[in-house]
Amino acid sequence: TLFDPATGLLNTPAFIQRLNQEVLRSIDFGYPMTLCLLQIDPYRSFDPEEHKERSEMAMLQAVDIIQSRIRPYDLFGRAESGVFGIALIDIGIAEAKIWAEKLRTETAMSIIKIKSATFNVTISLGLAQLGKNDAIDDILANAKQMLKLSTMKTNSVTAFE
Repeated sequence: TLFDPATGLLNTPAFIQRLNQEVLRSIDFGYPMTLCLLQIDPYRSFDPEEHKERSEMAMLQAVDIIQSRIRPYDLFGRAESGVFGIALIDIGIAEAKIWAEKLRTETAMSIIKIKSATFNVTISLGLAQLGKNDAIDDILANAKQMLKLSTMKTNSVTAFE
């Protein structure tokens, strides 16, 4: 199966395979591509061990927001456990940073209601643009490095430049 059962998105192997195709296409045709890796910030109120329902609702709300902000030809799926990946096709790092900040802000402003409680969800994002001599491993490593920096701060965007 190619799809993650919880979200309906591409699962990790399918996402990586499609990402590799997009990397090669971007290189062949000479257009920019930026990889965005993101994860939901880990707060106790969304700990999947203690609050499975909240955790799932937070994830689905974030997925809905992301899907409303990407184009039909952008690539969206699970990059690895707990991490989503978005390949922004024909978008360079400067435009991707603006896009990611808008996404981060919109997500942080959204509210989840569960029974009588309300919660906010925040996300951290790491961005990397495909370089002229890069391969899939390079852009993934750079985006992961930026995601790591963002998750240390929480609710932030960090770009590899």
